[in-house]
Amino acid sequence: MNRTKTLSPLYFFVIILAMMALACGSSTPADPDAPTRTPRPTATPKLEVELEVFNETQNSLCYLLVAPSDEEFDKEYLNGVEIAPGESHTVSGFDAGEYNVKVHNCDKNMVNALYYVDMDQEHMTWTIKEATLTIENESSQSMCEMYISPSSAPESAWGPSQLDPDIGEVLESGMYVSFFIAEGKWDIRVVPCDENVETLTEIGLEVEDEFTYTLSDKE
Repeated sequence: MNRTKTLSPLYFFVIILAMMALACGSSTPADPDAPTRTPRPTATPKLEVELEVFNETQNSLCYLLVAPSDEEFDKEYLNGVEIAPGESHTVSGFDAGEYNVKVHNCDKNMVNALYYVDMDQEHMTWTIKEATLTIENESSQSMCEMYISPSSAPESAWGPSQLDPDIGEVLESGMYVSFFIAEGKWDIRVVPCDENVETLTEIGLEVEDEFTYTLSDKE
């Protein structure tokens, strides 16, 4: 016996609803001219830098000055702490950037300075090693002014003369003077007492251990 199966109207209604649902759920192509949303940038955490100073000189270090390279020194960071010979001390809280740093002994005499230093690591170190710079005057001229400065310093950072004019200190011909400074590159400028004689400037002297620089008459 053959049977014919007849589909009820309800079946067709269900098919129509399914097709409508598919049509509504289909995605619409994006408008190429529509503005796109820029992802919000992820904030990069600031790098905090600390500086550890090692004292390998024979005297305590009492003053540490640090300043951004485009600013004047106006803050001291040891706050009464002495860095004894053979010891170190760490100061922290610096943002990464370019700095000038300077250290003095307890008599407030500068021992060393570095300019335009990239402090771009979490832990920076600076070792102060002692050296002796001796300047011998074998010229025929007396010297009334003498300036010593780290080579990295700007030209305006010569500081005061190392020959005290208030007491008439003069480096006569045949005399010498010695300075205890840190190892590194130094510049010197010597001014004769005779204003008609040219000032001597020497740039980039590599001073290590016991270093002697001799002044002589130009040929």
